[in-house]
Amino acid sequence: MDNVNEKIDEVNAVTVNESVVLNLKLRDIVALKQILNNASELDLLNTIHDLSNENQVLIYRLLSKDKALSLFEHLDTADQEKLIHSFTDEAAIEIITGLEPDDRVRLLDELPAAVVKRMLAALSPSEREVTNLLMGYEEKTAGRIMTPEYVRLLKIMTVAEAIDRIKKTAKDKETIYTLYITDDSRRLDGVLSLRDLLFADPNDKIEDIMVTNPAKVSTDDDQEEAARLLQKLGLLSVPVVDKENRLVGIITVDDVIDIIKEETTEDFAKMAAITPVNKPYNSMSIMDIVKARSPWLLILMISATFTHMIIESFEGALEIYPVLYAAIPMLMDTAGNAGAQSSTTIVRAMSLHEVRLRNLFSIIWKEIRVSVICGVILAIVNFGRMYLLSGTSPEVAVVVSITLVLTVFVAKTIGSALPMLAERVKLDPAVMSSTVVTTIADVLALIVYFHIARVLLGI
Repeated sequence: MDNVNEKIDEVNAVTVNESVVLNLKLRDIVALKQILNNASELDLLNTIHDLSNENQVLIYRLLSKDKALSLFEHLDTADQEKLIHSFTDEAAIEIITGLEPDDRVRLLDELPAAVVKRMLAALSPSEREVTNLLMGYEEKTAGRIMTPEYVRLLKIMTVAEAIDRIKKTAKDKETIYTLYITDDSRRLDGVLSLRDLLFADPNDKIEDIMVTNPAKVSTDDDQEEAARLLQKLGLLSVPVVDKENRLVGIITVDDVIDIIKEETTEDFAKMAAITPVNKPYNSMSIMDIVKARSPWLLILMISATFTHMIIESFEGALEIYPVLYAAIPMLMDTAGNAGAQSSTTIVRAMSLHEVRLRNLFSIIWKEIRVSVICGVILAIVNFGRMYLLSGTSPEVAVVVSITLVLTVFVAKTIGSALPMLAERVKLDPAVMSSTVVTTIADVLALIVYFHIARVLLGI
């Protein structure tokens, strides 16, 4: 034991990560176990992320049961899934049994059906019932991500009776900082903070000190609605009720962090024309990435043929004024950039509920005024560049400059309107992102360009 302690002292000067890696190479299991069980959870999370799957499994076997379970709960679902596949059935069942019901369901959703069936069969009847209940709700709903582990009090109780009940029943609950008040039929009547309960008179009735008409969500509500409610009101948890207003579970702030991460990742993927994949980048194989990206690249490539067809249809005009060719990349880039600016801004505002569909016309009117000012600035600078610096004829410089104004106008109008119209027809606004808007704006920019050239240059 003295040798072990000496070895621990030697590595105190370096990070836990370096210590673990060193002892893994030396295969010094005794020292490794000591280091791991003395390390903080944050250090362990940072360390295990960089290890091979084989070494991750070894780390878990050396940790105490409680520490291993706590660490497992804080891993990404993709990392949890990878570890579960590497564990023996006995070890996997032990881990899954120890998880909170909502965390268990989130993990089981990612596992093959045969593995899920085996894991469910190993649960106790009560745990299996709760897990099946949550898995019975639709994905991405409040019911699917809630936990049934909460503290429930009756409104007819006194403060002293409530505190006694908490001491007896709250040990294994996910949170006790917010207490939920119901009647005998479990219908939600109010909420009460633990702080207010502790400072109340022991003889006070719960119904006299509780907060009535609390914020709540339904089991069928979208998980994003629950996340926004918690975020907006600064709550630690929110109650989930069924259609009869019976309390069936709660959603806690740690669930909201997972939801925001998941939804933000999904929106970023869609805005970049990538099929959303619920895996960390380092956990994705080459084929996972190819499958996520190639369909969209194919769609965008095919849609780009419209620009080729438009250029071909005006080929005669371009032969007369070859200089018109040189402005095409600049016009298309400007159209795409202008549209992307507006669409990205509007999608963000929609996700934060800053704008609604009823604001559509006021938003378009604002973007029109922005587009006119930006377009005029670009046109003036472009005319000076083409006419004064490049020696382009004033007629062509005017054509390109006018096209710039109209292109920015069209692109920003489309970029602001499409995400909102997409939501109106039940499509994800993020799909109408910079890539889609850019493609449409490019086509319209070319149509505007050649029609203005035809009118002003007589070609």
